[in-house]
Amino acid sequence: MDNIEKCLMKIAEKEGIVDVVISNLPEIDGQGYLSNISVMNLQGQRTTGERCKLNLLIKIAATNEKLRQITAVGQLFHSEIRMYDSIFPAFYEFEKQRGIANPFSIVPKCYTTFRNTVPEILIFENLNESGYHNWNRKLQMDSEHVKTVLKEYGKFHAVSFAMRDQNPKQFQQLIKNFDNNIDIMFKKSGIFYAYVTKVKRLLTLLDLQADSSIFRKYQEFINKAEEKFDFLISESDNVHAILHGDCWCNNMLFKYKEPKHLQPSGICFIDFQLTRLASPAFDVVHFFYTCASKEILKDFQIYQRIYYESFSQHLKTLGSNADSLYSFSAFVNHWKKYATFGLFFSSLEHHAMLSEEDEIISFAQVLEKGGTMEEAFDYEIANVNEYKSRMKAIVEHFVDNDLL
Repeated sequence: MDNIEKCLMKIAEKEGIVDVVISNLPEIDGQGYLSNISVMNLQGQRTTGERCKLNLLIKIAATNEKLRQITAVGQLFHSEIRMYDSIFPAFYEFEKQRGIANPFSIVPKCYTTFRNTVPEILIFENLNESGYHNWNRKLQMDSEHVKTVLKEYGKFHAVSFAMRDQNPKQFQQLIKNFDNNIDIMFKKSGIFYAYVTKVKRLLTLLDLQADSSIFRKYQEFINKAEEKFDFLISESDNVHAILHGDCWCNNMLFKYKEPKHLQPSGICFIDFQLTRLASPAFDVVHFFYTCASKEILKDFQIYQRIYYESFSQHLKTLGSNADSLYSFSAFVNHWKKYATFGLFFSSLEHHAMLSEEDEIISFAQVLEKGGTMEEAFDYEIANVNEYKSRMKAIVEHFVDNDLL
């Protein structure tokens, strides 16, 4: 903790704050999740005598030994630290050099990181203090929020394509030894089977008619569920970008100019521990099928266009050509090829999003009792009817559009 305090004093000095008082410095208690998030305040005054406060967020890796070992927590944090220390600054400079007015502003400011410590630590600006709001995870997103997310993912992915096109040596250096953490973590921890189990249980949970075409097609799909999911989490594809990787609603915050919060004016993405190199479609289908409502699913081709138009326009602004690097038809083909990635994730994440706080099971507690990570996701929820409704709409969408 002494190192953290020294680092906080350096942050204050860099921000021009003197006579600093640190409050809410977190205890490293090793709670039973992959990280512990706390808020800290640096209070002091400017050299002008003006009183000021710097509100920070500190993300500390789990210290539970069993949890660290089985989920590769250290490796996940090293990857996120790499994103903030190396990749995001490179993206910022790339956009700045090409005249982007507000270059690469879709992630929070990271003041410092602690890579070579246990636990690993990152210190960020507190986005809530900057006017950003978390999404209510129990609600599906409306059209305006879905559009906002897709447009920003399009811009984010475009930077990888443009940099690889214009500065291939720099891009190759950035992605050197870039691990596929989702593949490593899911298989090492056993979470792989939690997703497969959730997808398989939908066949009976949704009360599908045994003689219906939906039942037959879904049965065929789940007969090869393990093989399919293994392909999806390990696939890298030759046409790839640096992905967000963890695209559910808890990892995006929105800013608004009006009090009713109907129209987002800004967005920030957080939590890049599961980033990997793969087709942009993986981020898109993960987000779309875990956050979009039944009404939005019906218009999925419109939302494909919204994403791609943002991607292609930003790529053009950056000085590259989308048609030659990643055409719309290539993106649509990738959506069809990788859509079930979104189905696997939606089956588990809708369950998590609809869970009450007292229903959620601690990873560490399960492991300490000799259980598995799969068991940590195996619990009943009070909102099961809403879960059934959402998943039935998604399964029907996949069958109706020949996406299984």
